[in-house]
Amino acid sequence: MESANQRYFEYSLRKNYRSEKMLIHQFNQLFRKWDGVIEHFHYDETDHLFAVLEDTVEEGLVTLPLDTTNLRHVLLRLYKKDVAVLVRSNRQVLKVVEEIERLGFFCDAEISGSFYRSLPVREFYLLLRRLTHPKVAKDRYLFHQSSYGSNELSISEIFQYFTQGKSYVLELLEERENWIFGGESFKTQSALSVLQQLIEQIKPHEVFRNRFYQYLRNQFQGEDKGIQKQEAIAKMKEYKVNLDRLIYLLKKEFGNFEASLYDLEQFLAIKIATDTIENEWKIHDEVSHRIKVMTVHKAKGLEFDYVLLPYTNSPFIKDGMTEILLIPEAGNWKIGYHINWQDQIVENTFYRDHVKNEQAEMIAEEARLLYVAITRVKKGIIVQSTATMNPYSIQCWSDLLESGENLHV
Repeated sequence: MESANQRYFEYSLRKNYRSEKMLIHQFNQLFRKWDGVIEHFHYDETDHLFAVLEDTVEEGLVTLPLDTTNLRHVLLRLYKKDVAVLVRSNRQVLKVVEEIERLGFFCDAEISGSFYRSLPVREFYLLLRRLTHPKVAKDRYLFHQSSYGSNELSISEIFQYFTQGKSYVLELLEERENWIFGGESFKTQSALSVLQQLIEQIKPHEVFRNRFYQYLRNQFQGEDKGIQKQEAIAKMKEYKVNLDRLIYLLKKEFGNFEASLYDLEQFLAIKIATDTIENEWKIHDEVSHRIKVMTVHKAKGLEFDYVLLPYTNSPFIKDGMTEILLIPEAGNWKIGYHINWQDQIVENTFYRDHVKNEQAEMIAEEARLLYVAITRVKKGIIVQSTATMNPYSIQCWSDLLESGENLHV
């Protein structure tokens, strides 16, 4: 091509320096099949990948029902190797972390905008609520359970002392609080200064570490004690670095203005409810025992020795939802709508005329996302899927996948 006396050349970057030879053969087989069944996904000879690396392990792409038993077996086999679990959404990140940690393993979860909903921020907010709303029993008990509280009052004790018509929870908590909040210091110093003094006095990060380690020893007695101690220390460091960052952000927000406890509480309440930008800080060194968990979007540009793809049966298009289509036409925007309200469906002609093309593009975009997910791997990828691809009704990732033995090498 030539334009403005400049010549442009188009090159296809087809050499793959990441994945081993067996994987590249399987990927090419799979992507060629997608080209035949997905309207807006194209994969021709110019897209064909060439392997540079020879195989060092015979893993490739395989399918496996990732139930609890199989998941534990896979994680044990890949323990302390470079492993990532890739999913489609932050909600699935939280779900898979819960499943993995219930098995006694540890995760390094990457969730966008998680800072203001992280544990150190939420527990600091409970400290503020304890000082600004001391008579709210729910908040008082949550504070008591936090790293700032003594955590001595159990749910069973509350039921034991239960009587109708009496604020017994507050009375039980008053008996167990062993230090005085606030006092005269709030009259002579700024609220943030006093809060920092309380943090230095209580050291919530150390309290958290001790409790978390005891929880691990009680819950997983047969697991590696050294790894559990290492994880507790790492979590303590992450707790402290995020708490320190919170204090910094509060000082940056309010400057020299001596914000009251109520100003700080209201500011944090809004941030916890709305902020999706600020990311939680993580400790990435000294945590080789952790399994990485993130969305595919987060994994773009990264690579891992092994990748696990669970939740491949989650549908792209969910029935029963209200949908709005915005489509540019002749310099203007046109709107199509499909409204499902109390089993009553209302939709306009513009929606009916364009919904099939919109869904076809959505399926193609999901295929591109799956392309990114499976090409992150260097040695082996294990996917939750059926044995054969379903080209007739593509509703989820599983319909686009099939086991490695069906991808002829």
